Amino acid sequence: METAAGMGAAYVATGHYVNICRLDNGRLTVKRALFADKDQTYMLYKLTQVQLEHTLMPLGGLAKEEVRRIASKAGLPVASKKDSLDICFVPDGHYTDYILDNAEEEPGGEGYFVDEMGNILGRHKGIIHYTVGQRKGLGLSLGYPAYVTGINSDTNEVIVGTAEGLMSRELICDNVNLMSVAY
Repeated sequence: METAAGMGAAYVATGHYVNICRLDNGRLTVKRALFADKDQTYMLYKLTQVQLEHTLMPLGGLAKEEVRRIASKAGLPVASKKDSLDICFVPDGHYTDYILDNAEEEPGGEGYFVDEMGNILGRHKGIIHYTVGQRKGLGLSLGYPAYVTGINSDTNEVIVGTAEGLMSRELICDNVNLMSVAY
């Protein structure tokens, strides 16, 4: 937005599948895309009112196939580009390579998988390779579906448990942006 403003542009247009709408109280918010399979509202929760005021998101009411037809008709090379299913700024989809290339400190290497009681279950290839909720790719055979329920960067341990271990009755949040509420 700063770059656009420096160029004298009043708006920035994005290719996100989102709708921006004005509420009855005058505030702007993001609204789900017409086609839920491409909705990206979850990515834009931090946009401020000023940012929303100067952003255009023309794809929110279109299906992906329709966008591809429009791009093809306009001769845009991205018309047949493969969908990005992961982190869009990581071109090859290997976020671990991105972390290794951009981290200020070298991320920890191999460590232990442990259960919720701290018992060692096996070795892992480095905590950057795992996310809470992950089930596939753990390389553990425990006799039950195992999930990553936590990651302890201090001890370089990946905590593994059952799906029930992922559930919580509490939520700690920070830096909340309630778009529809003036505060």
